[in-house]
Parts: sequence; C-alpha cells; structure tokens
Amino acid sequence: MKAPSITTTFLALTGAAIAAHPNVKLDLKAFQLTKLSASLYDQSLPAYRIVNFDLKDPNNNVDTSCSSAWSGGMSGAYKFKCSNSNYQVNFPSLYDIEDIKLNVSVVNSKEFAPGEINGDKWKCEDTGAEYPSKVCKWTGVYDLPIVLA
Repeated sequence: MKAPSITTTFLALTGAAIAAHPNVKLDLKAFQLTKLSASLYDQSLPAYRIVNFDLKDPNNNVDTSCSSAWSGGMSGAYKFKCSNSNYQVNFPSLYDIEDIKLNVSVVNSKEFAPGEINGDKWKCEDTGAEYPSKVCKWTGVYDLPIVLA
C-alpha cells in the first residue's frame, strides 16, 4: 500500500478548506430579466438603441430596473447603471437589436452575467412609425447565468 504524497494531502485539505469557507458561493442562481424590451431609433445619426428590463438577483434578494440609451458610436465597454447603482449593464455588441449581447455585473463583486438575446422568445417587429422604427420584446423570463470573473 502506498502512502499519500504531500501534494495529494495538500490538495485534499485545500479543497476542504475552500468548500467550508463561508464567502465562496458555489450555487449562484441566475439573474432573472423581465419586461425585457429594445427599441431602435435610426431616423438620424447616430442611431440609438434603447434597452429596458427589470432585474431580479435571487442571490442578494435585490430587484432593480435597468435602462440604457446606446448609440452606434459608443464603446461596448461603457457601463450603464441600473436604478440600484450596485448593478450595471454594458453591451459588447448592440448594432442589431434582433441579436443583443449584454453583460450584467455587480459593482465591487466578481459576479458577472454574460448573455445573448435572440431566438424564438425575442419578438421584433417594424412599427411603421417614425419613432421608434423597430421594437423587440422578450416573452417570459430571461435567465442570465452568473459566472465569477
């Protein structure tokens, strides 16, 4: 029978210590986005995209609303604050409101939730009006899984 190596013993003890640490979140629940909508205002340049949604963070028991007016000339790194300023959203890609890439993050935290909004539940239609020219709405709740940055 072989004796456990120092490395094996160290890894086992380290893993147990991390799992027992109270600040490590191993079971983060997804952010939930509701009332998710986007509007395109492209009658003059630069074109604007307005995105609105309500955000529920079940991990911190927080409900907030988020709204942004993003123009085609803005950096994808620009962060819009939600009504609860501990939450912010940015759009790495928002050129086409029918396919939106967004990131929701918690200020001073490693919680980060990237997502892409498109597909069958993302319903877009031309309005036939001058302002806005197109509107999209999400049907139901959009779950945005959290990763630790």
